[in-house]
Amino acid sequence: SLFQVLAERDLSDLEKSDIHFRIGSYYLMVNPDSSIYFDEKSLAFAQKAKNQEREFRAITAIGLNYSTKNEFAEAMEYLVQAQAYYDETPNSQMISKIFNEYGIIHLYQHQLDEAIPMFLKSIQYKKEIDDSVGIAKSLNNIAGVYEQLNKLDSSLIFHYQSLGLKEKLGNQTGIARTRS
Repeated sequence: SLFQVLAERDLSDLEKSDIHFRIGSYYLMVNPDSSIYFDEKSLAFAQKAKNQEREFRAITAIGLNYSTKNEFAEAMEYLVQAQAYYDETPNSQMISKIFNEYGIIHLYQHQLDEAIPMFLKSIQYKKEIDDSVGIAKSLNNIAGVYEQLNKLDSSLIFHYQSLGLKEKLGNQTGIARTRS
């Protein structure tokens, strides 16, 4: 098995952290419980290696997994820890993920007025790293919030912005999802 191979190899704690993180990433949408297990292993190896970057990458992943499971209190515990780290050690990609997830958590808890500012904050960070695909997704999320608030004019504005980006990128799947 994979674990026997890993046990037999002379790997550093950092390498073990990375391997467990990759396995956890594989399971993210398939089985969040397995993903949490591997991300916690990744976290433990990162802590053992005293590598804060890998440690908080794992903490973020654990938070995302709990959110996927709709266990929002647990998700927020991890995401708030990660945000505190990334506020001190800027990483626009990771912080954009965190704010986007805050928006999703508020959306699923029907805290619609709180979701929009989180998605907008996520977009700010996504612009820093030129993540047009991520921006389009966040614009779509905002459009969905406005739709739920029955503010259809605002919803259309954000859907059209998202659609424009997806057309510019040639993202046929994204275009179809926006138009449906």
